[in-house]
Amino acid sequence: MKRALKYIKNKKGKTLLLGIIFLIIANFVLAGLLVYNATVKAQEQTRISIGADVNYIIDNEGIIEDSLKGVLNKDDSSIIRASFMGGVTTSEKLTEKGGPTYSNIMKVVDSEYVDSYDISLSFEADIQQLESYTQDTGGANASNHIFDIKLFSDVAPSDFDNGSAELVEGEFPSIDQINSGENVVLVEETIASNNNLKIGDTITNTVSVLDYEDVELELKIVGIYKTNEEVDQRLIGRGGASLLPQNRLYVPFNILKSIGLSDEELEHLLITSNVIHLKDPLYTDEYKIEAENKIKFNYGKLDANDDLYDSLMGPIEKLGVIAKIMVIIIAVAGAAIIGLITALTVNERKEEIGIMLAVGESKIKIVMQFVIEVTIIAIIAFILSSFTGSVIGEKISSTVLESDIISSSDNNNRGFMMRSAGQFSMGNSKSVNTRGNQVDMNTNRTQKNDKLSLENNKVDINFDITALIQLFGLGLLMSIISTIIPSLYVMRFNPKQILINRT
Repeated sequence: MKRALKYIKNKKGKTLLLGIIFLIIANFVLAGLLVYNATVKAQEQTRISIGADVNYIIDNEGIIEDSLKGVLNKDDSSIIRASFMGGVTTSEKLTEKGGPTYSNIMKVVDSEYVDSYDISLSFEADIQQLESYTQDTGGANASNHIFDIKLFSDVAPSDFDNGSAELVEGEFPSIDQINSGENVVLVEETIASNNNLKIGDTITNTVSVLDYEDVELELKIVGIYKTNEEVDQRLIGRGGASLLPQNRLYVPFNILKSIGLSDEELEHLLITSNVIHLKDPLYTDEYKIEAENKIKFNYGKLDANDDLYDSLMGPIEKLGVIAKIMVIIIAVAGAAIIGLITALTVNERKEEIGIMLAVGESKIKIVMQFVIEVTIIAIIAFILSSFTGSVIGEKISSTVLESDIISSSDNNNRGFMMRSAGQFSMGNSKSVNTRGNQVDMNTNRTQKNDKLSLENNKVDINFDITALIQLFGLGLLMSIISTIIPSLYVMRFNPKQILINRT
């Protein structure tokens, strides 16, 4: 140790040269490690920001592909086309092909990763005793008695969970009432006020689904809610006043059995509006893999806002790959350079080595002296790099992300325009979801996505003790290997040979 310190002190020039090389290597290795670790954290934070909600949606591409191939017969095509138009549809073909039918949804929600789920379905009901709400007057419409029945399966329906509606009086149906399909209902406060309704009142409505005869249902009001939903005027223009959120009645999903649906029809019932709440957003990938082992997704897929995640993470993942490659290349090149310098230094010190061996110094102690010399210089360089490495990492990340964000934004805009033009099309049908099942989900998701953007998704390169430990571990390993190898080459000679050949 003393000889190592004395050599470092006496050979200031070589020490400074080796220190500068180590500092340069350490700066870029630390920068790469900091950037890579930051990208891993950014991926986790992005997934958490997007949320733990997964939607089981129809895969338009799979259906269109089979339709063009002629795989679907006439009945299958008409049923699936109806699914794009909204309303209540059952299809055994959709179940077989992994579409979002009731039975398939029950399979994917049966998972240790799932916290809760909500499935909803909308259809119109004629309630003669009630006057619906109209935007024109802001009050009751005595000539219109058509309302929108929205079924739900969770004790906290998704519209209430995401803030589109809030309960102001009464209570949500209990889980027992929901599972049994009890005849209870939540009504909007405007409808309750205009029609003098209160908690405990009963309303009679007439409904018909799947071409069944009209069925009269008596629904007991257990809660009154307030809607916070923004009205889409284009949607109202196509679907009528029943699509106004004030005219929406929330009823337990299993009431479908009271309407007349058989167990088999319920199994194959298409449910395009659903949300699966995972226990943790980071379980998303594992959950998808588990679901794919249960169902072969041809006409459906699990969507955890994947398009947004991919658009946000594309540049960041690229940055992580660049950082990883940079660390490997610089570490290998740095080890080679330091090894070469050490080899030249050791070769110049043959006489010193020969004298030490001649006086009885062990070869291991001599090699350890060289290792200690290089390690001390390396540690000093590593400490200095801890102040500058994060600055270099920040510069690298900002440069890469700035260029990728611009290109990704352009691509996303073009992709959005293409999807908007053809998202709901199939064959020659004019397919828009006028009942709002899929629209509700897309609207809520769009509002959430607006809060996230590529510009806001930055990689923060901060001092990371983990990266510093990795740097010290990698640097010391590199120093030891690059020193021992050339030292062992000299150590194979005996003292006499070294001193004879010193000239």
